[in-house]
Amino acid sequence: MKIKFIHYKPYEYELLQEELDKLGKQGYSTNDLSIISFFRKKDKPVYYTIDFFNPTGSSKISQRTSHYHFIDQKEEQGLKYIYSKNNMYVFTSNEEKNFPFHHESKIDALSFKIRLSSLIYFIIALIISIMYLNYLLHASFDQFNSYGITTTYIGIIFLLITVLYRNFCNFYGISSFYKQIQSGQPHFQIKKLKFFRTLYSFLAILSFILVVGGLAEDTFNAKSFTPEQHAILQLNDFDIQKSTELSTQSYASFTIPHTYISLETAKQGNEALYIKEYQFNSSQRAQHIFEQIKSEPQLYGSNKIKEDHSCIYGYADNQLVSLVLLHKQSVIIVMPSFELSQENITIIQNYYK
Repeated sequence: MKIKFIHYKPYEYELLQEELDKLGKQGYSTNDLSIISFFRKKDKPVYYTIDFFNPTGSSKISQRTSHYHFIDQKEEQGLKYIYSKNNMYVFTSNEEKNFPFHHESKIDALSFKIRLSSLIYFIIALIISIMYLNYLLHASFDQFNSYGITTTYIGIIFLLITVLYRNFCNFYGISSFYKQIQSGQPHFQIKKLKFFRTLYSFLAILSFILVVGGLAEDTFNAKSFTPEQHAILQLNDFDIQKSTELSTQSYASFTIPHTYISLETAKQGNEALYIKEYQFNSSQRAQHIFEQIKSEPQLYGSNKIKEDHSCIYGYADNQLVSLVLLHKQSVIIVMPSFELSQENITIIQNYYK
């Protein structure tokens, strides 16, 4: 048995015929041609025939009747129906049938609905691609905090390129095929069609690897750390001597070399301390991100700020709730659940200096 990925558009019927002929010569047969098709081995060759037909009628019932009438005609000729989509029909037989394809007799093979849908899908793919690129251009730097998610974003870009390319080829191919059917001229060169599909397949596989690989990396390679491995400010530095629970997570990415996140909570009481530290490759990059953070107060739970050189004070209404510190090549966000008194502010600033 063979499992094949069969997904061809009407203008690619010659490629489909070529692939089915190879399978047929080896004796591989299927009763149901679909995207994932199962072919079983027979003792003798199998022959495949492709034809086009546009079901007619003013209602779905009459169109369905026309569809079955066409299939009945073919089965009377010794063919077995196994597939139809976009007015492209595929039949099998145990004997070779000589039914040459005449373009001039298939003027109505591609309905207006099929041609219009190819254009609509291309426009939709274009709009989605533009929206995604606009999202990336305006995305917060914090959204690219691990190798995995960065790779996934890149994979989605390639996925959209793949979808856009495929839909453009479909629109172009169906439009050209329609004109060639009307004029009775031969269709595309096989080499050109093969190039279209090879590029599409390569982009699709690359997109899949990047998206799935990125998600897997992001899931399995995020690591926890201890205060011994990376020093962090803790509740006991504020003279809160309680039993606590500490959860940590570290990431690395192309955009942010190192990210350290910690959340410490008291087992009894409401005290908690959340810290997010970004380490960059240069102080210039850290300074640039620090300036960018000023316009993104939602990153540190604020709706207004005050700035004092290398420190941003984040306020929720009139209450000070967070500090953002710039220190050498690092930007640190500190968000405690308790009051940020002047003494506590001094503790935080001195710790990171």
